[in-house]
Amino acid sequence: VMLIHSFEQQVLENKDRLAIQMENQAITYNQLNIDANRVTREIGPVREQPESRVTVAALLFQHGFDMIIGLIGALKAGLAYVPLDCTYPKNRLRYMLKDSEASVILTTCKHLDLARNIAEKGPENIRIICIDTIHHNPGVQNIQRSISGEKAAYILYTSGSTGKPKGVVQNHRNVLYYTRNWIEKFSISHNDHMTLLTAFSHDGFVQDLWAALLSGAA
Repeated sequence: VMLIHSFEQQVLENKDRLAIQMENQAITYNQLNIDANRVTREIGPVREQPESRVTVAALLFQHGFDMIIGLIGALKAGLAYVPLDCTYPKNRLRYMLKDSEASVILTTCKHLDLARNIAEKGPENIRIICIDTIHHNPGVQNIQRSISGEKAAYILYTSGSTGKPKGVVQNHRNVLYYTRNWIEKFSISHNDHMTLLTAFSHDGFVQDLWAALLSGAA
C-alpha cells in the first residue's frame, strides 16, 4: 500500500475538515490535496529507475504550508523526497543535493536564489520549481499510480559529526506501519489537533505529520 493512497482516502472521508493551521491561516484536507496535485502535475512524468536507484525531489522550504504541500506533491509524483532546511549552511545543502542525485528542487520564490546557488554544482539538468507560482495549473484530480510499499518515501541525512552526512532511506511500508501504530497507541482521531514543532529534516516530523493526516486530525 502506498503512503499517499492512505492520505487520499482521508481526503475523501474528511474533505472539509481542517488539515493544517498556522497562525491566522488554515487549509482543509480537500484544498491541501488539490494544491499537492498541482505540484505533482508540474513535476510531470517520472522516469522509472532500476530498483537500486531512487528518484528524488529535494524540498527547500521553511516550516509551513508550502513545505507540506511540496512533500505530498513529490510523493504523489512517485518521487522520494530529501528535505533541505533553508537554515543549513550552503555547503551542506550542496552536498546533500548532489549526493542524493535529486532530479528536481521544489521551493518557493522567496528561496529561488538559494536554490539556484546550491544547484550550480549539483546534479546535471536539475529542475527548480517554485510551487507558489503554479496555482494556475488546472489539474486537481488525483493521479492514479501503482507504487510498491517497498519504494523509497524519503531520505534523511545524518548530522555528519563523524564524517560526511549519510543518507538514510525509508520506504512507504515502514512509514505506514509506524504511523498506524502511533495512531492506535494514542487513539488519534479527526477530533484531534496535533503540534508540528519538529523540523522536517528529522524523523520525528514524519511521525507527527502522518499521524495527523492519516487519521483526519489537524
